[in-house]
Amino acid sequence: MTSPGVNGLSPVADESEDITIAFKECASSLTSAEPFLCNKNLFSLHDAMAALQLTDRKMDCCEIPLTNYSETSLLPANGSEDERTIFPRPAPTGLADSFHKLPWDDLTTKDVAYIAIHTLIRFQAFLAGSSVGESSATCLYAHQPVLAEMRRELFPNSTNEYRYDDFPVERILDEHSLKSTANSIHKFMVYTLARALLQVTEDTRTIIVNADIYEEEDFSIHSYDLSFFKANDTQSLVDLLKAALQLADSHELDGDKEHGKIIHLVLNVYLAFVSTAQSLEDHATDLNRIQTLLQTTVERLNQLESLVKPFDTNEGHKDMQILALRTFDSFVNRPLIGNAPVRKPNFRSPSEASRRLRTIILDLDWALCNLMSQGNSLAKVQRTLDRVQQSSVNIYVRSLIVTNLFFGEKLLGQHDLKVLMVDYMQEWTLIPETYFDHEHCKLFLGRLAKPFYDVLKLKLLNRCRQRAFIEAVSIPDWLGLQADAHMVDMYYRRDSGMAYSNSNAVEAPHFSHFVLTIVLRLMDRHLSSGLEIGLFWGYQDVAFAFWYRDYLLSALLNNLLSMRRSKSQVLMQHEGKQLQQALKSPSGKVNGKKHKVKVKGATDNAMTATTTKDCTPAPGERVNDCEILFLTLKRDLCRGMKRFVALLQQNGILQPVHYEFTTPRRLFEERFELFRSVQQPPFLDYDDFLSGSDFSNISAPDLLRTTTECFQSCKRTCDQLLTDLSSMTQSLDPLPFDECELRWLQKVCVGNAIYLAKLKSIISSNCQNSTKVTFDFGGANQFCIVKLA
Repeated sequence: MTSPGVNGLSPVADESEDITIAFKECASSLTSAEPFLCNKNLFSLHDAMAALQLTDRKMDCCEIPLTNYSETSLLPANGSEDERTIFPRPAPTGLADSFHKLPWDDLTTKDVAYIAIHTLIRFQAFLAGSSVGESSATCLYAHQPVLAEMRRELFPNSTNEYRYDDFPVERILDEHSLKSTANSIHKFMVYTLARALLQVTEDTRTIIVNADIYEEEDFSIHSYDLSFFKANDTQSLVDLLKAALQLADSHELDGDKEHGKIIHLVLNVYLAFVSTAQSLEDHATDLNRIQTLLQTTVERLNQLESLVKPFDTNEGHKDMQILALRTFDSFVNRPLIGNAPVRKPNFRSPSEASRRLRTIILDLDWALCNLMSQGNSLAKVQRTLDRVQQSSVNIYVRSLIVTNLFFGEKLLGQHDLKVLMVDYMQEWTLIPETYFDHEHCKLFLGRLAKPFYDVLKLKLLNRCRQRAFIEAVSIPDWLGLQADAHMVDMYYRRDSGMAYSNSNAVEAPHFSHFVLTIVLRLMDRHLSSGLEIGLFWGYQDVAFAFWYRDYLLSALLNNLLSMRRSKSQVLMQHEGKQLQQALKSPSGKVNGKKHKVKVKGATDNAMTATTTKDCTPAPGERVNDCEILFLTLKRDLCRGMKRFVALLQQNGILQPVHYEFTTPRRLFEERFELFRSVQQPPFLDYDDFLSGSDFSNISAPDLLRTTTECFQSCKRTCDQLLTDLSSMTQSLDPLPFDECELRWLQKVCVGNAIYLAKLKSIISSNCQNSTKVTFDFGGANQFCIVKLA
């Protein structure tokens, strides 16, 4: 047999032979011990790795257990497991799909309510970090061919359903005659829910991608080129949702009020997400309207949680579970995704999904809207972002904060960042007006804007990315600024004819103090995030971390207190001048202000003067006092922790660790290698650690007593901060801590004090050799309870 020539080439003889039978006979002789059809001598390791998936049906063909497509999987297990696997069902090509027909013509209100609940569950899974293909796209109604067919049936006279120019809601209701039958209303509800699920998913994904602060553990951005992503118009979806809500309000939906209420609530939740995302992404200024919408949505999610609680269990809802299998398929996109996704989806129960969505809405309210409405100072912005940093705020909320953090060349779109930095410096120390008018100071202030914005943005990254960002960007930037700040202060003193002295606060190196404060905060954040994510493992690593953090927090406190002392000195000098003028003035007036002067017969001081102005500290000063007290608490906790570890070593409960491939000195140097390049504060090496953590000259009873007193003192500080927190809840100034964090620190203080008492009994009974020590950080916290067992 010959085949015709191709491209002018002469024909060649076709000598093809069917080898199917021979191949099957050869393959039938293969075993697990001899699985080769090729020359084993030429079969390399690379070939073996490439062939791994070929020997696994699940990995090679993305097959799934047969029970996933069997209704019997809804029944209790009978002890036998069917291990057969099949290829996942193909993506639907329409309502009357060849695999199985999607419920459409016989939909009931209860069916629509159950579908609505499951769309919210998928959306919550998407917000929790699952990819689109494993969350939102598992809704079979949300696939593009199905949506197109539903649109053609519901809107037969519309050439473009995505846009309505005049009175869109009325045109949806009137032109398409959706009021005719209950069945058409059910269809419209399902279509609207599918469209809403896709739109909020795409809006969320766009916001997170544009913010670019996500990590794989936060969020999966892959869309796997799924065909349902289309350029939808947000306003048309808002119109659809409003029309669906009007239909739900004006019809009893088969008289099923309970399930109709569920549909109504889910539609309102989607409308809130769409409207909020659109407004915040466009930097809307009507924050009161947004906050009102968010608070209303929280109330609706509370109602939804109580209504869907019966659906948390399968008992009595087998028909609804079968409906879920027919309309949602977790494996439909498996051939595109593969059988080894980065994160497997976790579909929560209906009530739990409602609870988690409510948490996200609450976070939008306090973390974003309050920040934009009350963030008129850097102190308030930083403290709000510190709370976001310590809380488990969803990546969606953090991305929206980044989007609104700096736009229009202004912080939060409202404030000049350079002006806020000047005000922030003035909160801690008084700076003469001529300082910022100096040429070098003006230039340096402009250079500070971008690095300081990076510091604010840093607080919105997750803990792993924070460490990397500090190492690669923040520390190098601020070390360069630290050297320049010293030069700027020197130029100002030189041009002003001053020679710096510690006695004159007006001549203090203001920029140097400010930059040093930022550097110390960055170093402390790098170290504390390592504790939170568990990088410091074992008692020696923990001792390294708490010892060095004690040093950093002490340096930070000294710097802040030095700035406040300089401010107090300036105020005292100014008050002293006013006092002298008041004493010399017969009328007792200074600059038009009335003074009260105590003279002979005064109780305490014979010559004191006070202004009639109220001396109650401003809210900002009270918050600064709380921050200093909170930093003192953390420093004292570090000291208590390092003493506790030293006490356990001194009594032989913790034995020296011997390493095979490294040494404690090398571990210490690697842990704090980043800090070696910092000139101020000076780097502390391993020898400093040995001398600073040596308590051999203190007896065990005395060390035990002082360590216990340290934790008891920390407990009293926690109680004081909790009292301050309750008394300042009405203040608009956010505090640098919240009740949850203080409660954990309180628990750390009490827990360690209890285990110190237990240690005392262990020492007295001579049971050190049988005692085991564990460090309980309680999840992702900076301090731990040292447990003895």
